[in-house]
Amino acid sequence: MDQDVPEVRFDPERAVRIFPRPVAKHAVLVPIPLTESGSEIPTFILAEWGDLQVFYGSYYGIVQGGEVIYGSAKDQWENMHSPITPGYWVKTSVPRAYRATEPCRIVTMIPSDDDGIREANFVLKVDDLIVRQPGGEVQHIKAEKFEGIYYTDDEAVLLGLIHMTDEQFAAWAVEMVRELVPSN
Repeated sequence: MDQDVPEVRFDPERAVRIFPRPVAKHAVLVPIPLTESGSEIPTFILAEWGDLQVFYGSYYGIVQGGEVIYGSAKDQWENMHSPITPGYWVKTSVPRAYRATEPCRIVTMIPSDDDGIREANFVLKVDDLIVRQPGGEVQHIKAEKFEGIYYTDDEAVLLGLIHMTDEQFAAWAVEMVRELVPSN
């Protein structure tokens, strides 16, 4: 049972910066629909990993192969990514993370359908990463997916990323993908 796995809170003392691989992402802003009285209508999408995502405000749909494969709340997306050309973005924020040393559970806050916030529990295995994005959101990354999304420690050292400020990294990431995206 997930509740039997101990819950952990993000420990900033254990965390180090992790650097996202600069990948151009095609994302489109999806304005939230409104009723005639001006109330927002929740939008639901099925994410590529099989979970239902619910949005209570405008969000970005991340497009791959002509389909939206997942979404990200508008403010969160814009705080973590930089635009390259219209419709294309690159993640430029530098989260902090550390590896789980035992099976554990993290709790993430997710907007609920009653305009409140609900908790979502995620169980992590040893070596999965506990991540805090610059905006404060705590997430997890499965160990086997990490190297496809972020540079390893050795790569970050080799590329000199560990010596960059977050702002320098953001500028570097933008330059890495600028020539790879279609121009409009």
